[in-house]
Amino acid sequence: MRIVKHTIETKATPAQIWKIWEDVENWKTWDQEIELSRLDGPFQSGTAGCTKFVGTPLFKTLLTNVEPHKLVVQEAYLFYAKVISYQSMKPVDDKTEVTFDVEIQGPLSLFYACMIRRFIRKKIPREMELMLKRVDALG
Repeated sequence: MRIVKHTIETKATPAQIWKIWEDVENWKTWDQEIELSRLDGPFQSGTAGCTKFVGTPLFKTLLTNVEPHKLVVQEAYLFYAKVISYQSMKPVDDKTEVTFDVEIQGPLSLFYACMIRRFIRKKIPREMELMLKRVDALG
């Protein structure tokens, strides 16, 4: 069940955006809801980690698909559900199109979707703008 899909265009290159995405410990600099994020290994498919959002317990996460400068798929595990986030980018003319797509699956997905849908829909566009500001700040 899709929660949100949001796309923006930027003049930043895929390489510039990738530097921000693979810097997991500093996701909190552009996602204000994150208190802690870390990986237990390299930024590649199959690496586990965890994320803690403001007011939530620590969630176990797994990078299920990492294609450098193109795609990151991460799963966060809830009780009887999982949130799957897809962060993708592709060059379009002289810009980069960046898309965040979030879905939830599992027996309690409807319950969780009702709880978080509105929050996530507000959060993602703001988060993406802050991510691009971080890209600009790092040059």
